[in-house]
Amino acid sequence: MDYGVPTLSEATTYSSVLAALLDYTGVLDRIGGDMGVGMNAALSSFLVMVIANHYSLNHKGASKAKIYVPVKGAVYSGLFATLLVRVLGNNIQNPNLLGALGTFAGTHLAASQGIPST
Repeated sequence: MDYGVPTLSEATTYSSVLAALLDYTGVLDRIGGDMGVGMNAALSSFLVMVIANHYSLNHKGASKAKIYVPVKGAVYSGLFATLLVRVLGNNIQNPNLLGALGTFAGTHLAASQGIPST
């Protein structure tokens, strides 16, 4: 069953939510050892954006162009997650939740900006 290719705004939302879920579950943190909140957020965002680019390049009916810059998403997500944990970490004692919020914000910001035309 083929559901069609999502629009760019839908893909941005899907990738942001998927990166936040991947970060919140801590699967990558358990695989890679204790990486910390920032690295886990960066790796989650990077992997999801690479998969979205691969889907865009190889799926029938997709745009045949890279739609995201994974490194930009990783940097934004890592910074946002680290800042949220440092600023709100004393009041909210759940670093996984703060990291997931930072990952969502960073991935969404990078994905909504797209890639520069070259």
